[in-house]
Amino acid sequence: MTPRQLIVLGVAAIWAAYPNRRVCGYMEFATDGWASDEMANTLQLLLEATWSSIFSVGAHDPKGEVLDAIGSYLDKKNGSLLELAAGSGKAATLWVDELTQWGSTAKVMLTDLQPN
Repeated sequence: MTPRQLIVLGVAAIWAAYPNRRVCGYMEFATDGWASDEMANTLQLLLEATWSSIFSVGAHDPKGEVLDAIGSYLDKKNGSLLELAAGSGKAATLWVDELTQWGSTAKVMLTDLQPN
C-alpha cells in the first residue's frame, strides 16, 4: 500500500467512525458526542475565559484597526455581526460591546446547534 493510499484509508476510517456527523461538525468537536456534557461545557467556558482575557488586555485589536474596519462596514451596511457555532457567544458579545462604545449600532446574532 502506498503512503497516499494509507492516508486516504485513514481519513475514510476517521470519517466513518466520527460520531454524529453533520455539515458543520468539524467546528464543534467537543459537543459532537465524544465528550461528556460536563467536558464540553468546561471547554466552552475555558474558551470564554480566554476571549475575556484577550479583550481585557486589548490583544484582540491593539491599534483599533479591526474595530474601526468592522464598525465602519457594519454601520455603512446597517448590518449585524453573525457568529456561527457560537457556544457561549462570548467573543461576539465582546466585539459588539466594543463596537457600542465606539458608537456603532450594530447588533449580534448568535447561532449554535448545541449552545452553552
